[in-house]
Amino acid sequence: MTTHTFIDSDLLSRLASQQGITRLTCDSPSFPCHLIVKNMKATLSSKGQITIPLAVRNRLHLKAGDQLEFDENATVLTAKRVINVEQWEKGFAEWGEEVSKSLEGHPWQKMSSAELMDEMRGPVEENIPIS
Repeated sequence: MTTHTFIDSDLLSRLASQQGITRLTCDSPSFPCHLIVKNMKATLSSKGQITIPLAVRNRLHLKAGDQLEFDENATVLTAKRVINVEQWEKGFAEWGEEVSKSLEGHPWQKMSSAELMDEMRGPVEENIPIS
């Protein structure tokens, strides 16, 4: 099966070198170009292993050591990345520290989320009927 997608020529140029994508001609840089993205296949080894195609690994940012979860009750084979909760929490904490550092001395530093939203968009009017 082949999926057809329309994208601009700049994006097409960046994607053309990726596995599974064939570039077709573009009439003009300002007009959409046509891509053909081919389905990819993997063969099950005698040990029950498959190699996930490079284009899929790149698109999903999969790397060696990532864990995938399979749903044995699904009617099709699906895999979901398992999120390492410790790494997620560590990354979120590091992000929070960076945000706090960037807000040092700024009036927003001591505002709650609701106050910040009111500051940015204006207060929400109460009791407005929804039609």
